[in-house]
Formats: sequence, structure tokens, C-alpha cells
Amino acid sequence: MGLKEECTLEYEGRTPSGTALLETEELIFRGSYRLKIPFASIHAVEDTSECLRVTFGDGQCASFFLPDPEMWARKIRSPKARIDKLGVTTKDVVALINLRDESLESEIRTKMANVSMRVSGKTTIIFLGANDRSDLDRLPDLRRQMHCDGAIWIVRPRGRKEITESDVMNLARKAGLVDVKVARYSATHTAEKLVTRLKDRQKSRSPG
Repeated sequence: MGLKEECTLEYEGRTPSGTALLETEELIFRGSYRLKIPFASIHAVEDTSECLRVTFGDGQCASFFLPDPEMWARKIRSPKARIDKLGVTTKDVVALINLRDESLESEIRTKMANVSMRVSGKTTIIFLGANDRSDLDRLPDLRRQMHCDGAIWIVRPRGRKEITESDVMNLARKAGLVDVKVARYSATHTAEKLVTRLKDRQKSRSPG
């Protein structure tokens, strides 16, 4: 979700100042005191003109004094679906490469997007499964084959030395791609979005 605001927290007699963050599956406070509230543990969300009040766990209550509590409450009550965070729309032509994920395929089809296991000049979004660095060797060919305004999502396991965020960024650059976004893909995997450099896209669109 990506919300981040400076605020004051009121919890268990403490009133520390710090930063509130709204992540995909949890509400976090970071300051002299730290608090992490998983959405699954939340029983009630209330918003007033002054604060966001969250009841969670065994009846604990935390109040976040934020500039726009109503917006935070709305996003907690109605979290964005994964397919929306990944930016798939009805207009997209999607390719899944080295990635077998029936739930993702089903989500793509709910958007009425075209999905296949091959890349063509019409492909606008590629999901590339990468379990180690060698899987990123496909990047130069995939960039050339897809639509010039397309994007490649690298889906990789978290916390594995076989493939790291640095590996993705370095090999993306060598392939003429830049990283523009990171999203939580699942409890075990992360996804990094790569696009062709702007100057290269402009060249591809130029006649002749």
C-alpha cells in the first residue's frame, strides 16, 4: 500500500512520536517504541478527525494521530488486491516465463487480460520466475521480444543468497532495463518491476 506518515502513537500508556507505515499485510509504527499489527489480528478500525484507532489481538487498542486518518482506515478495510498492485489491466498481454502459479493466472483472467507462456511484440507484462542468478540471463532476449513500453516483473524468493536484489538491479542494467518498483508477491516471494530505459523506448518508437 505504501502509506508513510510522521505521527504520534498512543498505546499502553505510551505516547511516542515516530513514523507509521501501511504495508501490504500489516500496520507498523517505528520510533523510540516499535509496534507491528498484522491485518489478520485486527478486530476493528475507527477513524475520527484526529486519529486512527485500531483494536487488535486480545483487545489491545492503539491510536495513531495522523494527518488523514480516514484514508488510512479506508485502505486497511479494503486492501488492494495483488493483481492491482502488479498493475495488470484488461488491456495487457501477459506472459509467464519460468513461473507456474495457478492463482496468479486466475487473477490475471479476472482482469480479462490475455495470458500465455510465450513473449511476442504485443506482450506488455512479463512475469519471470527467478530462483538463482542464471535465470536472469533471459533478460536481454525478453526485453528485445516484448513491447517497447512493456515491463518485466522478476519474481524471486526472499532472503536467498542464490539471487539478491543487487543481482536483479545489476543484471537489469546490463540488459538495458531499470528497476522502478518492488511489490510483495507472496509470503515467500518478492517481485521487482523492470522497464526499458526511456531513451531506448523513444528510439523504438521513432520511424526508420
